[in-house]
Amino acid sequence: MWKQCWKPLGLACLLLAVGCSQSLSHKVEISPEQVQSSLAASFPYSTDDIPGFESPIKATLSDPVALLEPGKNQLGVRMKITLIPPQELPNPPRRVRLPGGGPELPAAGLLGEGQPREGTVTVYGDLRYEPATGELFYKNATITDLQLADLPVEHTRPAREVVEKLVARYLDQTPIYTIDAKQFSGNLTKALLQSVTVENGKLYVELGL
Repeated sequence: MWKQCWKPLGLACLLLAVGCSQSLSHKVEISPEQVQSSLAASFPYSTDDIPGFESPIKATLSDPVALLEPGKNQLGVRMKITLIPPQELPNPPRRVRLPGGGPELPAAGLLGEGQPREGTVTVYGDLRYEPATGELFYKNATITDLQLADLPVEHTRPAREVVEKLVARYLDQTPIYTIDAKQFSGNLTKALLQSVTVENGKLYVELGL
């Protein structure tokens, strides 16, 4: 008799445990428009916005485009990049040092003919979640493509070093998206990021307690 009673009781406990585990996680759906709007709010962003950042080349990021590639499960962003060489700035120096270190270089012709250069930079990366604010930040972001129009090969290194430093600082300090309390049924300040997926052109962030 006891065995017969324990069977339904055990099944009920199992169903209750499964139900509780499912209720402890929730997928937040973020549309491309929401990601795009959130990204655009923090642009333009330039080397002038970074306190104490010394660079012989002024670089500015603008016009972000969110990239949600199915199956990649990472957030991508393509940005316009504008580079202004030192000789185009007020009181241009004769010699400069790149952010990555190394010997001083002649400022003249640092970007070829010394003209401003425009192009695009594309970044893909994972996301991290900040419970205190409900914000999503980039993590392990990588520049997957850098295109600068008509830039001579010998001037690629100076340009890339400045772009890498600027992009890294931007992604480290700027939230990509802030989850609203209405999008999550639990307590955002206690939630943990469980997974990030891209499906049907939308970003899904799974949070659990």
